[in-house]
Amino acid sequence: MTKITLTNDFHNTSVNLVVTDHGPGDTVVISDGQYRRARRELCGMAECRCGGTYSDDHGDHILCRDAEDREAYILTAEAS
Repeated sequence: MTKITLTNDFHNTSVNLVVTDHGPGDTVVISDGQYRRARRELCGMAECRCGGTYSDDHGDHILCRDAEDREAYILTAEAS
């Protein structure tokens, strides 16, 4: 298990997630609940323009879902 802290510098908010499943490359698979909690705690505003890019000790990341809305990911911004 790995603890990840994502930070939204625009809102000065952060969220801690414990992850176990790593996808291809630097992609980290997270649960649906973790995805919803992270979005809510990092921004939570439907029409906000903060950009949806979050940072940690290793660079910038984007919270995203796959095309079929089955899995949620933390994707490195450089890979997107």
